[in-house]
Amino acid sequence: MSRLFALVLAIGLACVAQHTVAQTAAPVRIGVIGTFSGPTAEAGLSMRQGVRLAVEELNWKGGLADRKIVLVEVDDQNDPDRGEDEAKRLAARGGVDFAIGFTSSAVAMRALTPLQEAGVPVLISGASDSSLTRLFEPPMHKLNYIFRVAANDLAQADLIVRETIDRQHYKRLGILVEASPYGNAGRDMLRERLRKRLYAPPYNGKSDDLRAWVRDAEGGMLAPFVAQFQIGQTDMVGLLNQARAAQIDALVVWGQTAETAAIVRTRARMGWNVPIIGGSDLASAAFVKGAGKSGQAVRMPTTLVADPINSRRQEFLLALKRQGGAEATAVLPAAAQGYDAMLLLAAASRQAQSAERNAVRAALEALKAPVFGVITSYQAPFSREDHEAISADMVGIGEIQGERIAYAHRDEVSAIILGKRIAAGAPQRP
Repeated sequence: MSRLFALVLAIGLACVAQHTVAQTAAPVRIGVIGTFSGPTAEAGLSMRQGVRLAVEELNWKGGLADRKIVLVEVDDQNDPDRGEDEAKRLAARGGVDFAIGFTSSAVAMRALTPLQEAGVPVLISGASDSSLTRLFEPPMHKLNYIFRVAANDLAQADLIVRETIDRQHYKRLGILVEASPYGNAGRDMLRERLRKRLYAPPYNGKSDDLRAWVRDAEGGMLAPFVAQFQIGQTDMVGLLNQARAAQIDALVVWGQTAETAAIVRTRARMGWNVPIIGGSDLASAAFVKGAGKSGQAVRMPTTLVADPINSRRQEFLLALKRQGGAEATAVLPAAAQGYDAMLLLAAASRQAQSAERNAVRAALEALKAPVFGVITSYQAPFSREDHEAISADMVGIGEIQGERIAYAHRDEVSAIILGKRIAAGAPQRP
C-alpha cells in the first residue's frame, strides 16, 4: 500500500510541477498592429476585437504550447511612417514572437519588411493588396514569413466579375475608382480580370459565341465608362451623368466608404436605379449608415455577414457582441479574419508542439488537421507556394438589406462553410 501511495504521490507532484512550469513560463507575445484611431479606424477596431476574443478562448485552454498569450497592441494611425516605426519596435529583440493585423495596405507595404527580416511570422487579417504575401517569396528570399487570412484584391476582382458577368449577365459595365494607388490597382485588376474572363468564357456549344465575346473585349464594349473620383469628393453628379450617358447597365465602384456612399446617394437623387457593386470595404456599418436608404441592394464581396448560418458563427457573433459591442461588430469581416488568423496560428503551434517562430511558420505551410474557423473550414490553407488562406470561393457576395448586410445568394453558403478552394482567376460557370 505504501508503494502504491508513493507512486500516486509522485505522479501527482509531477503533474503539479508541470502545471507550475507552464504557468510560470514566459508568455507568447503576439503583436496586433492596425489602425485603431482616426476616421479609418473602424475595421482595425473590429479586427482587434476578433483577435482578443480568440486569445481569451485560447488562454482558457492553456495558450500556445502551454504558455499564456499576451497581446502587444499597436496603433499605426493609418500612417505608413508610423506603421514602419512600430513594426521595427515589435521586430526588435524581446519584441514579439508573432504578429497579426494590418488593415491598410499602404502601411503593410512598409511595415512588413522589418518583421520579415526579423523572422516574425505575420498573419495579415485585413490589408488586401495582392502583392503583400508575395513580397518575400523564394527563391529571392529563403523563407517567407508573411501569410494572409483575408480576401485579397485579385479574389475580390474575380468575385465582382463573376457576379456581374456570370450571375447577372450585364453587358456594359461602368468602372469608377478613387484617384489613388489603391484605386488605380483596382481599375487595372478589374480590366485584367474582365479581359481574362472574356477570352475564356463558359463554352455554350455555339461556335460564334466565343467570337462575339472576344470582339466585345477587343472593342472595350463591356466597360464603356471608366473614370476616377477624388478622395474627399462629395459632388458626384458630373461623373454619374457621364456614366449614365454611356448607357451602362451596372456600376462597379472601387474606393473607400465615404466617397462610395456619396456616389450611392447621388445616384438615388438622380432617380437612376443602376445596380452598384463595390469592394469589400463596403461591408461595414459606416457604409450602410452613410449610404442610408439609397444603399439598398448595393453588393460587395465579404467573408462574413451577420446571418448565424451555423452554430459556429452564432456563438462567435454572440460572444463578439458581448465582448466589444458595436465597435466589435462594425466590420464583421475584419473581426472574423482576426479571429480565424489567431486560430490558424494556434493550430500551427499545436502541430509543431512549440511556440518557436520557425517551427510555427513551417507548420503553417503544412497544416494537416482541418481548422474550423468562423469564415470557413480551413483544409491545408497555406503551402510553401501559396500564403493566402482565403480563395475566391470562400467569399460570398453581400447585399444591403434594410440596415444589415446579408448573403445575396444563399446557394453560395455551403461552399463557403465547407472551405471549397478554387484558384483565384479560374473561369467559372454561371
